[in-house]
Amino acid sequence: MTILNSWVILALLGAVAASLGTIFAKIGLQDVPSHIVTTVRGVVMAIVVTLVTLFISKKVSMQSITELPTSAWIFIILSAVCGAISWLLFFQSLALGPVQGVTVLDKLSLIFTLVLAALFLGEAFTIQTIIGGLLVLIGTLLVALPSEFLRLVGKLFS
Repeated sequence: MTILNSWVILALLGAVAASLGTIFAKIGLQDVPSHIVTTVRGVVMAIVVTLVTLFISKKVSMQSITELPTSAWIFIILSAVCGAISWLLFFQSLALGPVQGVTVLDKLSLIFTLVLAALFLGEAFTIQTIIGGLLVLIGTLLVALPSEFLRLVGKLFS
């Protein structure tokens, strides 16, 4: 197996690219409305993804795209709509808030995904996913919430 066939390596590279994208977006958001940034980003991404799909992948042709089953189209479109809404909300929050807080709260999608995957895809919760999910949730709260709030919560339990 080559290194690029490893889903772990690909996921880590994707995380680095997403992180750089967020930093570049925060810089680009200065004096520009967030919906304009989101639109430009979406267009550029569509061009890049289309070029990669058509020119690098030897398995994809226009015919293979047009032959997708109706159910695939429905879920691909739903995924795209949810992704667009996510981007719009993310970039608006990024325009208003600090990168660290916004990005950490955005990553709560991991918790939501674990729950939704169990509900809709039948993926089981294991002790590992429960502990990992709780650690992500605790880490998110520690990074995203103001320290004054955390002190108040600490006083409640002391």
